Amino acid sequence: MITLILVLLIIILVLVIISINDERTTKQCNSNYNCSNSSVKLVIDKPKYLVHSIQEVSSRNTGPEMAMYTLWNFYKISDSKVEHQELIIYDEIGKYQINDILEFTKM
Repeated sequence: MITLILVLLIIILVLVIISINDERTTKQCNSNYNCSNSSVKLVIDKPKYLVHSIQEVSSRNTGPEMAMYTLWNFYKISDSKVEHQELIIYDEIGKYQINDILEFTKM
């Protein structure tokens, strides 16, 4: 009985450690980026995506029907470090061009 309790406690401890680590590594498209120069005033930057690459794709053997757009979102980690996220969307061919900047808004 004691062994079962110890095993359950170890499993719970491992799950807690994994969930804490996941929270640290999760990044959400500029959701917490304060673009104000003042730490008192909070200005949230809307995520902007740069069209990085375009590839024509087709469904089955009917030929190209749509494009796969690879978008990059750059965000600031610290004063000296910037990283990016990659987002892939599918839309009609020719709708966007490389280096277009897309900004998504709530509807």
